[in-house]
Amino acid sequence: MKRLLLLFLLLTTFIITGCSIKKTENTPLKKLEYSSPNTEFNYLTSENMFFITEIIPSPSLKNNKLGDPDKQKARIFLPPSYYKTKKRYPVVYYLHGYGSSYLEIDFYKNAYKKLVNNKKINEFILVGINGKNKFDGSFYVNSQVTGNWEEYVVNDVVNYIDTKYRTIPKPGSRGLSGFSMGGFSAINIGFHHPETFSCVFALSPGIFDKKDIQKVLKTWNSKMITAYGTAFAPNLNNPYPYVDIPKFDNSNRDNVILAKWENGTGNLHGKVNKYLNNISQLTEIRIEYGTKDFFDWIPDGCKQLARSLSMNNVKNTLITFDGNHGDKNYFIVENHMFPFFLKMLKTEQ
Repeated sequence: MKRLLLLFLLLTTFIITGCSIKKTENTPLKKLEYSSPNTEFNYLTSENMFFITEIIPSPSLKNNKLGDPDKQKARIFLPPSYYKTKKRYPVVYYLHGYGSSYLEIDFYKNAYKKLVNNKKINEFILVGINGKNKFDGSFYVNSQVTGNWEEYVVNDVVNYIDTKYRTIPKPGSRGLSGFSMGGFSAINIGFHHPETFSCVFALSPGIFDKKDIQKVLKTWNSKMITAYGTAFAPNLNNPYPYVDIPKFDNSNRDNVILAKWENGTGNLHGKVNKYLNNISQLTEIRIEYGTKDFFDWIPDGCKQLARSLSMNNVKNTLITFDGNHGDKNYFIVENHMFPFFLKMLKTEQ
């Protein structure tokens, strides 16, 4: 009887162990194969799309006066074939709006999946870059106060992505896009760095005609005004947050400060003339805005920029839609932005 009982226990143990082993062997392990010290998490969706959050070393932001970290998060979307082939891919970089973060790109991941899975666009890597700082927006510009956010984009992020992922590390295979604050930033960085990016798509960019600065300020809260000032009119001689804000008193000192504020996301014609040699190297600049944008200075700014570009024979396209600020972003990204980059970016032959 004891032998039968022992035999029964051994057989039961074997069956349980065997089932456990079988279950372990069938557990998918792909999501663990691509981890790295700088990868916060990654996972594989049912459609074989990879969405990864990277923590990118950002020495360009070191020693900024706001105490923002010199390591920044970025969201990377990889296409289905990435881990099945050895080919290289073009990259589209996305800059988010004020008050948002690198996760803004997640609003468009379904559009990305749909187009790539349906073979409507060539596969590309999509990167959402963080531009949020202590005051909710860096405008992705270099500043003595906020840090060198433009250098962070062009040097820290692009070099990291080119080093870690199988990109095509040439300007013809890199596109720059953005919404609102990020739309301005895509234009601004594109103007400065045609050696890095070849084309720009700006969605409802936060740009204004020079004469509209007071109109602009009436649409912003105090935090956004501080963010803008620390980006474009920093002054380390002032107490924290180290910013000059115009008083509109027509004094000589105030006029100097005012000029900095007008030049920030304004002075569009002046910037086109200043950077014309750079801008002429871009294959195209696409601008889209809503005719009912509640920032009613944005339509005027977009039209002013398009006029200045056209006057200087720079290839550009200006498109309007019947909507408010951010109303139709998903539709535009799926039907306009991603196909635009399909057309403009060079892929591996």
